Amino acid sequence: MKSTNYIINDVAPTAEEYTALRCEVGWDSVDLVVAQKSLNSSLFHVSARDDKKLIGMARVVGDGFMYFYIQDVVVAPEYQGQGIGRMLMSRVESYLSKA
Repeated sequence: MKSTNYIINDVAPTAEEYTALRCEVGWDSVDLVVAQKSLNSSLFHVSARDDKKLIGMARVVGDGFMYFYIQDVVVAPEYQGQGIGRMLMSRVESYLSKA
């Protein structure tokens, strides 16, 4: 049984964590430099962790004025179905309501 005391915070994952999580869910591999530049250019990040392990993340990209795009909502397969995606999206929606 997995812990349900997950840590949700508005912090970007590292490029290494991001690329590893992408691979874990079967998405294409991304070069670390490209991943870091992409993360740096995002408007908002939210991460979910089980202790220190990244288990989910979401981010918002866009121009910051008119256009916002919800990007990379992803949860590690072994943690899916536990409401983590819902928690991530709640933080994204809160950010967007204030943007």
